[in-house]
Amino acid sequence: MMYPFMTLEDETEIVYSEMQKDGMVKVYIERSDAEYGFRHATCWLPQYRWEDIYHFFEEEIASVYKGQHAPNRVISVIFCVILNRRTFS
Repeated sequence: MMYPFMTLEDETEIVYSEMQKDGMVKVYIERSDAEYGFRHATCWLPQYRWEDIYHFFEEEIASVYKGQHAPNRVISVIFCVILNRRTFS
């Protein structure tokens, strides 16, 4: 099951899965695009392993958003939220 995390100013949606038994979490990022339908990418935590990248450019994956929405910061926050839920539930 995937849970909504946030919608960025450009309407990019970020969702995440529950932590799996092996400790991995799937983070899925997508943004609608008039030309391609949807751009999307998957990041597996805690390894920060990117896969299934469709029409996000390398520089966008390297720093999809500047400032407070930098990808590593967003993904780190997601991971912390999931760890806290698992610890306190």
